[in-house]
Amino acid sequence: VFEYHSWAYECEECQVDNTSSVCVDCFDNGNHEGHNYRLVQLIGGSCDCGDVSWKPVGNCKYHSGPQEGVNPADALPRDIFYKTTYFFNKVLNDIHIHQVAITPLIYVIQWMCENEGMKRICQDA
Repeated sequence: VFEYHSWAYECEECQVDNTSSVCVDCFDNGNHEGHNYRLVQLIGGSCDCGDVSWKPVGNCKYHSGPQEGVNPADALPRDIFYKTTYFFNKVLNDIHIHQVAITPLIYVIQWMCENEGMKRICQDA
């Protein structure tokens, strides 16, 4: 998770959209030779290396990215999967319907989404 004023790289050839970025360590351990990239200072977010928002060609040697036909959420115990899915759907529904500003929950969601299986649940919710 990027702290306020963290440094990260954006790479036009690797990012899926203009909000995608990777931490300095992941960038340094990837191959971006000949790419159009820039070092930026962020106010928050998380490293997208190995995520669906970063093209596999730009992944570092430590994050291979999503594997075809493999859902990391399948590695979670079923009760955790169902409880987490219910939680995310409930929170997102409350925010959408009731226009609730739930700032503390944003930190919980960021923390939970650091795990690959939880990331997939966040994306599917």
